[in-house]
Amino acid sequence: MKIGMRTAMVAALFLCAMAAKAAAGEMDLMMRKMSGALAEGPKTSWSKSTSLERGFVLIPCFVRTRDAGSTAAAIEAAGGRAERLGGNSGAAIISAHVPAGFAAGLAARPEVEVVEAAPLLSPKMDTARTYSDTVAVQDGTGLGVAYDGTDVVVGAVDDGLDYGHPDFTSATGKRRVQYLMKTVNGTKVECKQAAIQDGTCGIADGGQGTHHGTHVTGIAAGNDPTYTGVAPNSDIMFVFNSATDASTSDAGATSFATAVLDGVSAIFAKADVVDKAAVVNLSLGTSIGAHDGTSLLEQGLTELSAAKPGRIIVNAAGNEQVTPAAQPAARRDYVGGIHASISAPAGESRGYRIGVWSGITAAATYVGGTTADVWLEKGQAGDCDVAAFAYTQGRDPLDFAFPGLATTDDSSFATADIPFSVDSSNVEAASDAAVAVSVDVDSSDIRNEKPHAMAIFYPKGGVLSSNLETRWFDVVIRSKGGACSGHMWLYFDQVYVHDFLKGMAGAGHDVGDGAWAGYKLADGDSLYTATIPSTAVGVISAGSWMPEKPVGSGVSEWTGDNGVTYDQSDLSAPGGTGSVTGDLSAFSSLGPTADGRTKPDIVAPGEPIIAALAEDAFVSNSVKVGGDHFKNAGTSMSSPHAAGVVALLLQRNNTLTVDQVRAALRTGATTAGMTAKSPDPENSFGAGKIDAVEVLKSAVEDTSAYSGTGDLNGQDGGSGGCGLVDAKGSQAAMPMALILCLALIVIPRGLKKVYKIQ
Repeated sequence: MKIGMRTAMVAALFLCAMAAKAAAGEMDLMMRKMSGALAEGPKTSWSKSTSLERGFVLIPCFVRTRDAGSTAAAIEAAGGRAERLGGNSGAAIISAHVPAGFAAGLAARPEVEVVEAAPLLSPKMDTARTYSDTVAVQDGTGLGVAYDGTDVVVGAVDDGLDYGHPDFTSATGKRRVQYLMKTVNGTKVECKQAAIQDGTCGIADGGQGTHHGTHVTGIAAGNDPTYTGVAPNSDIMFVFNSATDASTSDAGATSFATAVLDGVSAIFAKADVVDKAAVVNLSLGTSIGAHDGTSLLEQGLTELSAAKPGRIIVNAAGNEQVTPAAQPAARRDYVGGIHASISAPAGESRGYRIGVWSGITAAATYVGGTTADVWLEKGQAGDCDVAAFAYTQGRDPLDFAFPGLATTDDSSFATADIPFSVDSSNVEAASDAAVAVSVDVDSSDIRNEKPHAMAIFYPKGGVLSSNLETRWFDVVIRSKGGACSGHMWLYFDQVYVHDFLKGMAGAGHDVGDGAWAGYKLADGDSLYTATIPSTAVGVISAGSWMPEKPVGSGVSEWTGDNGVTYDQSDLSAPGGTGSVTGDLSAFSSLGPTADGRTKPDIVAPGEPIIAALAEDAFVSNSVKVGGDHFKNAGTSMSSPHAAGVVALLLQRNNTLTVDQVRAALRTGATTAGMTAKSPDPENSFGAGKIDAVEVLKSAVEDTSAYSGTGDLNGQDGGSGGCGLVDAKGSQAAMPMALILCLALIVIPRGLKKVYKIQ
């Protein structure tokens, strides 16, 4: 009997929803939420996180399993695809794309421990090298030997790469990019150095319309004479993000976590082939998660870095510290940050007020609204409830004042008190005419045993998303026994989108009893905002500081191609941040992690940084410098600077473990001129500003772990041309391979001026 594709899909989704309730304990809350949303209709935008491949709707996720071989085979037999880290067939983490109808069945398999939905990650040089003492390392004056990253791999997983950029080509014309990998419709397109050199690489050059990845790679490894990167003679390996339409207006600058873990694994595997040490930079992150190292993304990266010496991952700490001066005057005293510490004493209730500043951005994310991700401490599920309220009094879409809210009767909607002790899902827990909230609870997350809730505030169907800006939203934690403590974070992780407010408690804003029990309001802040996966145990986290530019000027300036000189500290300048010269960047995320580890580990120059501009990318002449370089700012820029210093260190000693590299990076760091923004100063800026000379001095010369000196061409049995392999590792069907090669084939840079690629 023939069943139509649409009928089969509906049936599969129905079965998924039914099975999810029985196997929910083995799926994380977001995976459970995503499965339910897909089955019951897109009340939010969860469907944006899926892809359609070979007739299946696939959800990106991670799987912790005791038998990777069996689990991967089951996923593939169901129509999905799976990647085993290091090819492990025993206990391992699998990066997978799973058919929606198979999600619950996968979680119910006896060897599977947990299925975790892959969160969406968002992105987070001339004189900069002077302030980190990198120039003295490169020219040999610092140690008596010059280091430039020779025979060390510098990798990146990012949005796109202009691999033909002059900054990635040696003086002899040799392309320094050794490896490229991009996934297109579930099929991997790989290129090695020979194909990149002779123009037969099956991945389009020019940066693919993006600029982030090219800029980041230029900071770590560019060799321009003026805007020289930190490791200018290193080997470059790059893996492209493979995001769907899940981001707002900048889909090219986002990636689901599966692409990140797959990319780091691929770069380390290719570094094994050429027998070289490797450091991978990740200038991206997310606020969704417990921030305690227990997510499968964090665990997977930690396992990759711990597998052998000379395998290091550096991650941007994040740009989530709130800058009150960048907000309208009426908000400045009230903006707290995207984090709030939960502290509800026994028998009391605490509310955490959210102001949404950009409803359009919040609603366009793949969760469909503003999300409060709530994590209590272990063992508190029986003592605590969660509730959500919306208020319109005193709220204006563009600005606001606080006339006070007398009681819960003033709310435009309110949920019942929802216990943490029972797993539950409320597709629409409460609503008014324009906005609604869904609340989902997991009484004990399988990864860390913490009670977990997600409250998503979203516009109702057919209503403008700007309505999110016309409400105050309160997330309330009620103690009905012992004290309730923990943390909550907002997603999308950008302070221009929304904040937990501060200055509420004791200022006449607490909410009294009405139809629902009242509560006292507590403050939001920017602590604990180092984003995932910079919070991983095996990942080095880099924050940002702003150096002088030019040297000795006392200011931090650049001159754009429009002939105008701008001050980076000026909030009215293009990309100006309000940071103070010589100090921690105003945006740089703060620690610690939720389990108390110091983050960031170190800070490096992160603004204003001039590095490579992709040929196909557009930026304003106000930030473009010299035609093929431009100015940018963020921990996205400080992270590759730190990764470049790691490459220099590995050139000197490639036997170092991640813990030894972390310790070396802290050596000689200075906190001069730095202002602490956290109770423990190290959770503002780690050990301080990185000093490359002192970092390398702390390690003896030892290159016994790796001896590779050649290029990546043919050692693993592949050709140097257009290699297409599907994501299961088998050779792609010839028609698809031919189509992809023809569609993605690179056109020499000069011909792009004449022929437009559609």
